[in-house]
Amino acid sequence: MFASLVTFKPFIMRQKKLISLVILVLSLSACGSLTRSINGDTEKNAITNLSIATDCPAENLKVISKRKVSWMTRYQIEGCGKIYDADFSGKIYSEKDAQ
Repeated sequence: MFASLVTFKPFIMRQKKLISLVILVLSLSACGSLTRSINGDTEKNAITNLSIATDCPAENLKVISKRKVSWMTRYQIEGCGKIYDADFSGKIYSEKDAQ
């Protein structure tokens, strides 16, 4: 009886380590910054995607400010005579003439 308990203890320890590892991986994958990095929330992607959406060459676009909104970053990007408020996917939230 005692011998079976001794061999069972390493099994329980491995299970605890496995559960801890699973919790760590799930916690990191739920982290906003990791999710944004995987999804591509970067200035470069914002400029590239906005360039496609507006038919304005990427070399004419410049990030003038950025701010966190919920889980993502919104960028103010100036180019081609306009200032765009957009996210990394190229979705435009507002557009106004540059002065």
